[in-house]
Amino acid sequence: MPDKIRMTSFQPRGSSLRRSKRNNIGTSTNDLNCLVADAAGRLHDVEKCSPCQASAKRGSLAPPPPKDAVYMRRHAGLFHCVCLIVGASIGPNIFLSPSVFIANSTSVWSSSVLIVLCGALCTIAALCYADLITAFKESGGELIFFYRPLGDRAAYIQVWMSLVVARTGGAAVAGLVFASLLVSPFYPTSSLGTPKALIRIVATITLLGIFYVNCMSVRWTLRLQVVFTAVKVAGLLFIIVGAIITISQGKTDVWHHSLSYRADFEFSKLARAFFNIINLFIGWMVIAFIAEDIKDLDRTVPLAMLISLPLITIIYVAVNFGFLAVLTPEEVMSQQSISTIFANRVLGDTWAWLMPVTVAVSTLSSFNGLVMGSGRLLMVASRLRCAPEIWSMLSVKRHTPIAGFLTYIPITLVMIHIDGLTWILSQLASFAWISVAVACLVLLLMKKKVPEIHRPYEVPKSFPITFLIISLVLFGYSVYLNPIAVVVTFSVAFLIVPLKKLSDKVFQMNPQLERRGERVTLFLQKLLMVVHQEIDNECST
Repeated sequence: MPDKIRMTSFQPRGSSLRRSKRNNIGTSTNDLNCLVADAAGRLHDVEKCSPCQASAKRGSLAPPPPKDAVYMRRHAGLFHCVCLIVGASIGPNIFLSPSVFIANSTSVWSSSVLIVLCGALCTIAALCYADLITAFKESGGELIFFYRPLGDRAAYIQVWMSLVVARTGGAAVAGLVFASLLVSPFYPTSSLGTPKALIRIVATITLLGIFYVNCMSVRWTLRLQVVFTAVKVAGLLFIIVGAIITISQGKTDVWHHSLSYRADFEFSKLARAFFNIINLFIGWMVIAFIAEDIKDLDRTVPLAMLISLPLITIIYVAVNFGFLAVLTPEEVMSQQSISTIFANRVLGDTWAWLMPVTVAVSTLSSFNGLVMGSGRLLMVASRLRCAPEIWSMLSVKRHTPIAGFLTYIPITLVMIHIDGLTWILSQLASFAWISVAVACLVLLLMKKKVPEIHRPYEVPKSFPITFLIISLVLFGYSVYLNPIAVVVTFSVAFLIVPLKKLSDKVFQMNPQLERRGERVTLFLQKLLMVVHQEIDNECST
C-alpha cells in the first residue's frame, strides 16, 4: 500500500472532443454545438469554454463559469440529500415484512433497543463517510475511496462488479418489485398468480422512464426523488397514525398482547436480528456517489447524515410499535404483505388498496437513487482511466452523464429476465460490508499519512475504528451464514484483475485497436452530443 494517499482533485481534460493521435484531428465543443444550434447559427465563443481559473490574489473569488460551459451543476441541497438517504434506506420490506424487527428478538422492547443501537452505529459510519466525501470532494463513492490509496486495481474491481452485477441487478430487482406490487392487486383471485410477462413489461417501462428522467435533467431527478420519498414517508405515517387512532378508540387488546410478548433468548437469533436490522440503514452511501451534485458540500453532507440516520431510526421504532398495535407478533411473523392486512383492519376493504399502491411507489425512491448514483460511478471510473473514455463525458445540453446511463440500460434489461436474481444479489451483502470496512481503513490511513490536508469536517479516530471492527464482524457473520457464496463472490471479483492485464496487453500488441477505439469514441460523441467536462466542478460551488 502506498505511503502517501493521493489527494489531488479532478483535473479537467479540456473542452475538445477526443482527438486522434495519428492525425490530430477532432471536433471541438463549439463544433459540436453547431450541430444543435438554432437557425441563426449562433456559435459560442471559444474563450467562454476554457477552464475556470482562480484569481492570482490569495483569498479572492474565482470568476463565475460561463453559462454555456459543460460541467456538473450543483443542484442538490440539504433537503434533497435527506430525501435521497431516507429513500435509499427505507425499502419496501418495511411495509411487507416488518417481522425483520421482532422475528429474532425476545420482545418488542428488545427489538426497539436493537433498532436504536443499529441506528447509532450507522450514524457513526455515515459520519465517517462524510469525512471522506468532504476531503475528496468527488463523486463515485467507494470507487474514489479505493482508488486514492489502493490504486486502480481496487477501483477496477469496484466499477466492473457494480456494472455487471451489483447496480444493474439492484435496479432490475427494484423494477420487478415495483411492477409486482403494482400489478398483483389486479389479480387477487388468480390461481396462477400474477403473470410474469406482465410484471417484466411493467418493470421495463418503469426502468426506461427512470433512466430517461436521469438522462434529461438533474433537477427533475431530484424533484422526483422528493416525491417518491414523500409518498413513502406518508405511508409510514399512515401506519403510525392508524395505530394511535386504534389505541385511542380503546382497542388495546392487541397492543397489550404485543407488549407482553416474550421469546427465549438465543445468541444466534440475536446476531441474526442485528445483521438484518443494520442492513436497513445502509442507504447513507448514496450521497457519496453524487458529491459533485451537492451544493455547499462541506456543510450539507455532515448535516444530511446527522438528520437522516436519526430520522430513519425514529421511523423504524415508531413503525415497529405501530404494526404491533393492530397485529399480534404471531401475525406479523406468519403473514405476508402485512401492510395490506393492516390497511384492511384500519381502513376497511374499500380503501385498503391505497397501501399496495403506496408501497409500490415508495419502491421507486430506492430505484431512482440507485440509478442516479450509477451514472456518476461510471463517469468517475472513466475519469480515473478505469473505464472507456466516453463514460466520462457530459451532455452538451443536459449536463448529465448520459453515456453512462445508456450503458446500464441493456444490461439491466437482461437482468430483468434472469430468474433467481434476488438470490444472486443477496450473496453480495458480504461485498458491501467489506467495502465499508475498507472505507474506514482509508480514513484511518488518511489521518496517519496525510494529517496536514484540508479537512472541513473531521471525525475522531474512534469512529472509523469502531465501525471497522463492526463491519469486519458483519462480514465474518455473512461468511458464517453462507461461506460458499462469499468465496464465489470474491473469486469473481478478483478475476477482473487478470482480465484488466489481458486487455492492456492486447491493446499494446495491437496499436490499431486504440486508433479504432478513438474513432468509435468520436462517433459516439457526435451521436450523443457529449464532451468532456470543461471546468473543474469546484469552480461552480
